[in-house]
Amino acid sequence: MEIHPPTKPVESVKDFLIHLSMITIGILIALGLEQAVEAWHHRELGLQARENIVNELRDNKIEIDKVRDAMGKDRDQLVHTLATVRQFLAHEK
Repeated sequence: MEIHPPTKPVESVKDFLIHLSMITIGILIALGLEQAVEAWHHRELGLQARENIVNELRDNKIEIDKVRDAMGKDRDQLVHTLATVRQFLAHEK
């Protein structure tokens, strides 16, 4: 940020206050614009984070559903194996 001095010498308190208020207003405008840009950037980051979280949750649900299906098939296979073992044990001499 660069602040330029007045073009003519300050001759009164009124001139001094006018220059001081112009500089102050300019600085406040610059700071306000910078804060607006930062707020926009933070908003965009928040939206991206929310989208990433939703995608991650969706992917996790798909993965959990796959594992649950596989567990059901494994359970059925184990039940069948136990029944077969019990049959063999029942016919044992």
